[in-house]
Amino acid sequence: MPIALLASLATLRFITESRVDTDDRSIDYTGVLALSGGLVALLVALDEGTVRGWTDPLILGLFALCILLLGTFAIIERRSRTGALIPREVFANREFRTVCLSVLLMSVTFFSALLYLPQFMTKILGWSALSAGLGLLPMMATFAVTAFVAGTLYERFGGKVLLSIGALSLVVGAILTAWSATSSSWAALVPGMAALGLGVGLFLSSATTAGVAAIGEAQSGLAGGLIYMFQIAGGSIGLALTTSVYAIASDRSVATQIEDSPVSLTDKEQHAVQGLLAGTESASQITNRMSESAAKTVESIVRDGFGSGLQWAFGFVALLAIVGLLITVTSIGGPVSALWRRRTPRS
Repeated sequence: MPIALLASLATLRFITESRVDTDDRSIDYTGVLALSGGLVALLVALDEGTVRGWTDPLILGLFALCILLLGTFAIIERRSRTGALIPREVFANREFRTVCLSVLLMSVTFFSALLYLPQFMTKILGWSALSAGLGLLPMMATFAVTAFVAGTLYERFGGKVLLSIGALSLVVGAILTAWSATSSSWAALVPGMAALGLGVGLFLSSATTAGVAAIGEAQSGLAGGLIYMFQIAGGSIGLALTTSVYAIASDRSVATQIEDSPVSLTDKEQHAVQGLLAGTESASQITNRMSESAAKTVESIVRDGFGSGLQWAFGFVALLAIVGLLITVTSIGGPVSALWRRRTPRS
């Protein structure tokens, strides 16, 4: 709260109001409701699908509702003459569309790291919440420094180079994080976190600049807002998909190891004991009924399941980042040859 209050005061004091030279001040309420409703239905379906099962009527109904609402959103935007949430003339710009798509894919990496890395530090390393926050410094400090100098680098080398390096760093960071997920060492996470910080700092700021440049200064506010919307939507949807991958892989790992161990647990108990690392009451009740050796066996299995789920989750994240990298390199900022073309600095 103190940080948010300070940011609010700084905004009031130092940020000037921007105005677009237009008489159209309408807001696309129906488009906002349709898009938000479709995304919420999708997120709830992905979240509950791992628990209820993907063929559960509620899950299938939520997926159908998502398709219906997103289809309705597309129709609303196509028919809107003024005030559309995503104006047709803006999204008709190929460069801008590509930037939004790449941001949609790449933002998953950052969101997943912010969710899962602190969990790794608290559940596997046994750190406190404060220590886990400090443990993210290799990523966040690198992100802050890189984002600070990204504007100067953009002027010097151009968007193509920075976007490509940023996207490649995100791919490398996701792969390194997946590789270190089964370790029990913070040091093993550091290279991946540093690569992720470098990638986020270079890619997101450069993508926003490239998107605004594609649309033009007259619609810079709209372009920046849309890119940020795709960043948040991509992070949210991607995080839900990543969590589904994590849950499936973790459940499978625990079930396989329980089957091969002398411990006998029902399917419901296998699901409940996965809360052991988080200290849930249901998990504790199950292990308290066991002998000390059996409880230690279950805890070891759950820890392995967490690592396996994390490895698969960041493997999935890396796959999305690779697709984003290919789109970035081939479709944003000119041809691939622009990567090695000498650029003259702007005066």
